[in-house]
Amino acid sequence: MTRYIVLVARIKYFNWPCKLAKLLSLILVSGIATLDAEIIPASRRIDWSVGTTVGVPGGIPNRTTIGRNAVTDYGADPTGVADSTRAVQNAINNTPIGQVAYVPSGTYRISGNITPRSNVTLRGAGMGLTILKPEGGGNGTIQNSGDWPVPSPTMAILAGATKGSSSVTVNTTAGAAVNKLITISAITPPYAFYNTLTYGSGPSYNGLDDTRLLNSTHYVTSIRGKTINFSPPLPIDMANAPKITSWGHIILTGFGIENITFNMMNATAAAPIFLAQPYSCWIKSVEVANTRSRQMWFYQMVNCEIRECYVHDTVGTGPNHEGIDLTLECCFNLIEDNICINAGKPAIILGDWGGGCTGNVIGYNFVHNANTTASPVEYSISVNHGPHNVMNLVEGNVGQGVNSDGYYGSASHNTFFRNYLSGDYPSNVDWPITVQMCKWSYYMNFVGNVLGTSGAGQIYHATGSDYSNNVKVIWQLGYPNTGNVSYSGTYDGTPTTPGNASPTVLLDLAVDGSIIRHGNFDYVTNRTIWDPSIADRALPNSLYLGRKPSWWGWSQWPAIGPDLKPMISQIPAEIRFLTIRTGQLSPPQNATLGSPRKDICKEKKTKKLKRWKWGKARKTPADETAKLQEELGQ
Repeated sequence: MTRYIVLVARIKYFNWPCKLAKLLSLILVSGIATLDAEIIPASRRIDWSVGTTVGVPGGIPNRTTIGRNAVTDYGADPTGVADSTRAVQNAINNTPIGQVAYVPSGTYRISGNITPRSNVTLRGAGMGLTILKPEGGGNGTIQNSGDWPVPSPTMAILAGATKGSSSVTVNTTAGAAVNKLITISAITPPYAFYNTLTYGSGPSYNGLDDTRLLNSTHYVTSIRGKTINFSPPLPIDMANAPKITSWGHIILTGFGIENITFNMMNATAAAPIFLAQPYSCWIKSVEVANTRSRQMWFYQMVNCEIRECYVHDTVGTGPNHEGIDLTLECCFNLIEDNICINAGKPAIILGDWGGGCTGNVIGYNFVHNANTTASPVEYSISVNHGPHNVMNLVEGNVGQGVNSDGYYGSASHNTFFRNYLSGDYPSNVDWPITVQMCKWSYYMNFVGNVLGTSGAGQIYHATGSDYSNNVKVIWQLGYPNTGNVSYSGTYDGTPTTPGNASPTVLLDLAVDGSIIRHGNFDYVTNRTIWDPSIADRALPNSLYLGRKPSWWGWSQWPAIGPDLKPMISQIPAEIRFLTIRTGQLSPPQNATLGSPRKDICKEKKTKKLKRWKWGKARKTPADETAKLQEELGQ
């Protein structure tokens, strides 16, 4: 059942048809995603609502008071000559709770590491204005630490470990604490696996081994007797011998990084930002360039946000050059409205060798040329490089391809909705694939996507073994792992009864057998293909947003889908990218708000978008009038 909110407007006697059309355009469907999305069975999705389940609870706070100024209070050098590490650290350390440690415009030499602090925002004057030039090493220029040695699952759950539950009864609460993190795990279900050839005897991270691949991490809100209450709710049933791992480290809470550029050219650090066990933290309007490893790196991150960032031009290629990297047990985070250009292998990844990444939303990011000098091709977004990641949503993104690579193990119950994936990689790559779901990628959902590129010479579905590396493919399902297009024999069982002795060489037909593919348009068949077993063909606008978000601007909403005309329009991150010139990037300035998407690689004619400000296009009364006339068909 769908709920509606009708916004009432006065209709004057003159020009009433246009006014009526405008009124109808303001009828907003605000049904909760779990009510609208009956195309996908409830067992294969969760409520991804922003601000409650996903992202910073209640939204990112708007902190307006500058508590300390790194230049005027502590002598940071905006010319980049003297080292400013200590000055920036002092500003963070001495800023009152709930206020801003401010770094004004300038270029700052950072020779060491900076430690974040809870409930403080580190803010610059803007991307390209406040530039930090790190020179040090470590996991990150801004970095903290988590539990070491890592804890083990010691608390047995007696009741409550079912999907949607936000409390469990345990045999003991020893070690648990309010305002800290817990990981809830269960005995590995039949559809979850690890690869014995790459993982050896199996994963052993954080006290969890191959017997407990199914897990998710949560924030403890209260403890009453032997009942532990937590948030967000469990995303999936964990009824088989569930246990709790309690994290003892004081977590990082309410820390934000905003309006800063990190130029990592002279740094040896693995990333500009490395955070372990952050809760309700955010990275907003941050530029990252010239990293020698990852762009951002996270462990046990819960209910955080990365938004409106611009990450680009990683140095080097191959493994350990990921972009926005949610490595291990990162849950219920929002990765939204970012620009990723040559930004990693892949640009956005869940479960990088580790697993337990659950309930995340990757929404409306513009990803282009995701480090495709690598061979085989690397993908824009990956939901699996380590077992076992579940119930994640990939929605509204523009990129070349997505994958679940099966290299270390399995993933399941992930959803891809209203994305445009071209499969047309800008550089010469091996095996250019649009959608790659390798072995052990089960119960995946692909709904309302637009796939491929007109005239690119792609084929619809790869089935053969050892096909040529220049064949362009829309769907590759069940192949042994990324970069491996050869197989010897097939496994034709089900995800819950695998029974194959050598999964590294078989074609796993259970991937295709368990997938939902419904309402996806592709440029090979030039039609929208529906699953005949699913009667519902009404695609909701979003699976996590109740209405057009305030940051969207005047662009078409939703922007992508076979039910729209045009099927592909520019998303805000793409529009912003088409207005910037940085480094070797000089894309044509051909974007107009609400325009159909144009190929940034092939378009030759240029026109600069005027009156632009980062994050939003400034609108004049004439703009609004023109847009209204366009919407009303005048």
